[in-house]
Amino acid sequence: MKRTNKRILSLLMVLAMMVCLVACGGNSKAAGTYHLTKLEMNGVSVDLKQLGEQAGVEVKVILVLEKDGSFTLDMSTLGAGESVSGTWKTDGGNLTLSAAGEDVPATLDGKTVTLAKDGLSMTFEKE
Repeated sequence: MKRTNKRILSLLMVLAMMVCLVACGGNSKAAGTYHLTKLEMNGVSVDLKQLGEQAGVEVKVILVLEKDGSFTLDMSTLGAGESVSGTWKTDGGNLTLSAAGEDVPATLDGKTVTLAKDGLSMTFEKE
């Protein structure tokens, strides 16, 4: 189980770094602070709080969408931290995070943002 937890944490960090997201524009309804609450990989769903407790580490991944269309994604686990910034925009229920020439599509449903890429899904809940 610990090996699975480490693998999930590693995949989380890799995906979050892939979220090295540059487009423009946002809207004030989507703006806010979102906390990663759930990971899903290959049909297996993991509660982030429960994962941290089982692994004996605190895992924090926070996505902040600013009203000016900029965002930051801050990640910290195992005593290490990483931060990515870029811009975001919405089109209906679709959200696009962009940085370093790469767009990462997401869905926005009320107070929930879901990023999905390469079989890994990350669900963020708004404060």
